[in-house]
Amino acid sequence: MIKKSGGKEIYTFSHSTGYIFVVNHLGKFLLAGILIAVLAVYKGNLNPTDLIYPALFLFILYYFVESLLRKNAYKISINLETRKIKFYMNRSGDILISDFDDVKDIIVNFHIIFHLREKKILYNDLQNNELLKCLNKIKKIHWGKMCALWGPSKNIRDTLES
Repeated sequence: MIKKSGGKEIYTFSHSTGYIFVVNHLGKFLLAGILIAVLAVYKGNLNPTDLIYPALFLFILYYFVESLLRKNAYKISINLETRKIKFYMNRSGDILISDFDDVKDIIVNFHIIFHLREKKILYNDLQNNELLKCLNKIKKIHWGKMCALWGPSKNIRDTLES
């Protein structure tokens, strides 16, 4: 979703509420899956040795998803007049405000990756051409190796590079 504020140069890009709900509760869904498998073993419907590898896989997946989602933003607000960018974070609910000068790199790969002075923030709306145009005004976008598969089309990348 894109919102442009009146005559001001403020752009807001956000995910849907359904996406935000699923992302904020994905860890709980994974833990519920683990508990259901443990209950199936406890009730005798499953052999305990058959549960070891799937449970290990779910715990590793849970750890990976949690570490990735801590860095993920669900909403970005770009103010071109004051040269500030706001990141609304998924897990913590924090709002991180940064100057354009604090942004070291913007890399489009599997996510849009913002390298700030103190942290790395991910945003995963790769097909939003307006967002990419706004980001190109902040800093030149670097295209990663996975961008050819997951990112915007070659035409969009070429127009942003010129």
